[in-house]
Amino acid sequence: MKKLTVLAVFLLMAGAVLGQTGSADISPTAISLAAYHPLINIDYKPGTATAFTSGSVEIDIPPAFIPAPTTYSAGSNLSAVVMAAGVTQSVIAASNIYINGYAVTITPLTLSPDQELVITYGSTGGGGLYPPSAPGIYYFNMSEKRSLVSSFTALDQQPYVYVTYVTINKSSQALSVKAGDTVTYYINFGNLDTGNNLSQLSIWDTLPPGMTLLSSNLAASVTGNNVLSWGTGTVLASASSNITVVAQANPGIINFGVNCVNYASVSAIHPVKGALSMDTKKAIPVTGVILNTVISAFPSSPVTNQNITVVMGITNAGNVAASMVSGTTQVISLGGSAAVYAGPTPNYISSLGAGGTAMFTWIYRATNAGTINFSGSSAGLENSSVVASAPVFSNNVLIIDPTPTYTSTSFPTATTVPPTNTPIVPTNTFTPQSTAPANTATAVNTQPITPVYTVTPATPTPEPALPDKVRTDRNYINLSSGDRVEIKYTVETYGKTYIRIYNLLGEEVRGFDESMMQAGTYSAYWDGTNANGSKVGKGIYFIDVTQPGGRTIKKIVVIK
Repeated sequence: MKKLTVLAVFLLMAGAVLGQTGSADISPTAISLAAYHPLINIDYKPGTATAFTSGSVEIDIPPAFIPAPTTYSAGSNLSAVVMAAGVTQSVIAASNIYINGYAVTITPLTLSPDQELVITYGSTGGGGLYPPSAPGIYYFNMSEKRSLVSSFTALDQQPYVYVTYVTINKSSQALSVKAGDTVTYYINFGNLDTGNNLSQLSIWDTLPPGMTLLSSNLAASVTGNNVLSWGTGTVLASASSNITVVAQANPGIINFGVNCVNYASVSAIHPVKGALSMDTKKAIPVTGVILNTVISAFPSSPVTNQNITVVMGITNAGNVAASMVSGTTQVISLGGSAAVYAGPTPNYISSLGAGGTAMFTWIYRATNAGTINFSGSSAGLENSSVVASAPVFSNNVLIIDPTPTYTSTSFPTATTVPPTNTPIVPTNTFTPQSTAPANTATAVNTQPITPVYTVTPATPTPEPALPDKVRTDRNYINLSSGDRVEIKYTVETYGKTYIRIYNLLGEEVRGFDESMMQAGTYSAYWDGTNANGSKVGKGIYFIDVTQPGGRTIKKIVVIK
């Protein structure tokens, strides 16, 4: 595939691909060591648009829980239902739940992305449930199989339960956060033991990156990396308490991820079980603007006093619109120089939606020979906060001096001018005078004359800029309207003409026949299709016309 080397590669920064498996939540997140008849619910969501047809879900329940799961009516302690929007859609029949010790498989299972499978383990029937006797974290490992022909795949994040006496939970009423928002977090901690106090209780809270602490209802020690800590001493049996933390989102918080995750943990000493601990977290979706910028300059080898076109592409990789988006450029001298002549065009974009791309163009005039490139960056508003891109650099541009031309002055023809260095000897003439003696004569020009011829070269002048030999009747094509652009070009000298269409990646998408043409005016038409006859995607394209004596590049926008 041919490349248009004067264009820089246009790259759209994309985020990392997240896990494609479903997800599972478990409740309660903590169970007391002394509890009996606890009820554990596992909420599995497919979490993808991929079809989940005649598939299966497998759960490995920790063997430390007693008794093992069963679906027998006399001692059933495991059941499952399919729900959507909090409403039960169907009940999974016991014949579709297969149990092998502590391994549970539910199959066949068909779920849509908006449905969830809720599995209940515990006192749902006549049997009870004892938690493990040792404190710790117990994982309910899960795998999914989305169809009859696929394989089991472990979930990216496995659900787990703390078995402990000391508990902690993190919550917030915020549904999302963006730059400038204030978020209130609630940390609830307590003692699940009804007969013993907990001593040396300590709590830590780690604010998410991009958040700044504003206040807390309980004075905290603040360390690096946004870590807050509290030492509250003793917590009485069955007692609980709350800490409130208020923080503000900084501009650009979305650069830290699409979720704002706040972690908290607690530790304490139990008089019988010894050291206990528990962790918790709260994730809030982040909305914001991310501006990615690329910049290209062409032609790559202009002469002094020739124009250089600088094109900047700005993409909003965030998930909300940016307002008042604009770009700036400057020349970086590597030996040469250039001065801005016009631009940017447009001056700004009032709104750039999530995933949208805007193009800005500057015209520079090459002023001194040598190498240059261009630095550029973009900025916009997210609410009232300024969001800016990192500086980027264009391809190098080598400015060269034009080759001077010399023109000799005209000489007289050989028939009127004697050869160089040949003296001219005139004939002596005697004119009788009425008052002079008869033998007196006046000689005229009695010495030979040697003429001097001087060749004066013309003053060197830059090669003149090419006239506008290429014109287009429009600067955009609307594919849905069947538009086409007329490329009208003038051939001044007999020779071969090339017409190529390139995208922003510098890839040739369409080429016209290379033809030898006589001087004259011609037209070619492009309807927005590639070499295979398929419609190209929307975006910026370049029409490149190369002919004897020059090359012209025109920008065209394709819309749908």
